[in-house]
Amino acid sequence: MCEARAAVMEDTTFKSFRKRFYDNLPKSLKNWSEAPNQNEWWNKKRNKHEEPKADLLPIDHHKEKILNHIHKHRITCIQGETGCGKSTRVPVMLYEDWKDRGGEKNKEPLKVLVTQPRRLACISLAQRVATCCNQRLGGTIGYQISGDSNIKKDTRIVFMTTGYLLQVVVNDPGRLQQFTHVVLDEVHERDVDSDLLNLVVKIMLPRFTFNLVVMSATLQGDLFTRYFAENLQN
Repeated sequence: MCEARAAVMEDTTFKSFRKRFYDNLPKSLKNWSEAPNQNEWWNKKRNKHEEPKADLLPIDHHKEKILNHIHKHRITCIQGETGCGKSTRVPVMLYEDWKDRGGEKNKEPLKVLVTQPRRLACISLAQRVATCCNQRLGGTIGYQISGDSNIKKDTRIVFMTTGYLLQVVVNDPGRLQQFTHVVLDEVHERDVDSDLLNLVVKIMLPRFTFNLVVMSATLQGDLFTRYFAENLQN
């Protein structure tokens, strides 16, 4: 909208009409037309919207530690209070680290799968992450839920509901092979789907090479680490 307003203000036809309109006004009414430069104001508004920047969140202070642990271990457990930025920041950390290391130029694989227990959370988080990354939803970042999907071949971050992922891996376990990272979010919200998915992922860990990240607000880190690592040790 700001871009449209600025374009209108710069249009020569509009400028000509505006000048004629001002010239025909009574002198007593012309003072209001000498307001600060409107075109400059709209340009500032437009520039402000062109580069949205995300606010710094508590988890950002642990970025280096989180990435180092994920690079060195198959399983990473992250515990953080609600609102610390786990769900939005961790997938972006992986994506930005991949780009900084030249992954895109060297054509190194990266596909991050992030699970969410509910459809609404899945869609809204995908939209939020896309906005923070200045990306269009359905490109680098997308979501896939029952009956709706906007992912493409080159999508790097995929948000998926727990129930939908469970259906996928039960019918075609090999689908997990396409992901480099699997992020199980909100694992403390226990239900049948999440418990079954945890079991399936645990069984698949030795068969595939993806890194597993488990996140929760009330996570017992040692408990989940031991649970998922059992098959890796055998």
